Amino acid sequence: MSNIPQKLIFDILSRLEPKDLIRYLCVSKAWYALIHNQDFIKAHHERSIKTNSTLHQNLKL
Repeated sequence: MSNIPQKLIFDILSRLEPKDLIRYLCVSKAWYALIHNQDFIKAHHERSIKTNSTLHQNLKL
């Protein structure tokens, strides 16, 4: 897994549901640190808001 770019891991994990992130805390110390990182938390939250607003717009159509 050390060959996978950190940015790619960040992007993939930021798309997951919070319940799944909790499950993946034990994958490695690096993932634990990433998921608890304030920048990751902010990005995850912003993506969640954006995704939910897009989903609601599509449902109205």
